[in-house]
Order: sequence, then C-alpha cells, then structure tokens
Amino acid sequence: GIGGGLAGMVATMSLIDRGAKVIMIEKQAYLGGNSGKASSGINAALETSVESLIADTTKSAGALARPELIHRLANDSASAVDWLRHRIAVDLSMRSQLGGHTVKRTLRPSN
Repeated sequence: GIGGGLAGMVATMSLIDRGAKVIMIEKQAYLGGNSGKASSGINAALETSVESLIADTTKSAGALARPELIHRLANDSASAVDWLRHRIAVDLSMRSQLGGHTVKRTLRPSN
C-alpha cells in the first residue's frame, strides 16, 4: 500500500483481509497522512436517518450533486464507520454538527 493516511490504511487492510501480502510505504515517521490533519471529519448516518444525510448532502452539493454517489455514501456510512472503528481502531468518538448539516453527524477523533 502507498501511504499511511486513511485511504492507504483502508486499502492495505482490505488487501490483507483478502489474503494478500502487503507492504505499506509512508514518507512520514507516523501514520495518518492528510487524514490526520483534516479539520472536519467523516459524516455518517449514525443515530440519524440515512434520508436526512442524503438531504443535507444533496443540498450542500447544489448543482454538483451526484445522487447515485450521495445515496451510496449515505447508505454505506454506518457500516463504513463501524469497520473503521473496529478493524483499524480509528478514533471517531467526537460527534459534531458542522456547516450544511441539520444534526450532529460529523465524526472525528476526540484529541
């Protein structure tokens, strides 16, 4: 895998789970990449409805909305967050309501 950010870690762990032998290459002395610097977090339909996440995301995207991708994101968000928490031990314990959302659904580390 290339990179120790969230995308690189997910790709690496997914390959390992399928039996591949993987070497992760990261230029920094620590894991996290740009994902560790992201100021907002991950939006998910946890303790909120999938429909409200779809509505908020569609409104925020405006003319650039891609309904098929928004539906996929919203419908898969809870299981994706569960996998991140339990398979990779990503700390997503803080929940906030950020711009464009009608409820607290943005997850990020507590530190």
